[in-house]
Amino acid sequence: MQPAVYIIFTLLNAFRRGIPRQHIWREFRRQKIALRPRQSFWLALCREAKLLSDDPQPRVTRYARRWLALEPDEQAFRLLEAWGNAPKNYAERRFRRKP
Repeated sequence: MQPAVYIIFTLLNAFRRGIPRQHIWREFRRQKIALRPRQSFWLALCREAKLLSDDPQPRVTRYARRWLALEPDEQAFRLLEAWGNAPKNYAERRFRRKP
């Protein structure tokens, strides 16, 4: 399993290069990465962390460069915070906020 930052970096790089959302999986397959959890989870997490825009074809935001320059501990903290707030349903968000 790849570290979360590597998967997010690959996603951001693919969108920056203009790869359509429906073809992102090919980029991971080319690098021999099996996405666990699925791509939809990573997209929702990146949107919640403000790394991708909410457009139908997501774009990398200005904040993404600043986030990549953060210390690894700070990146992890912000990812956990975004994961706790990621939209799903109310019960799951409450469960994720407990830890």
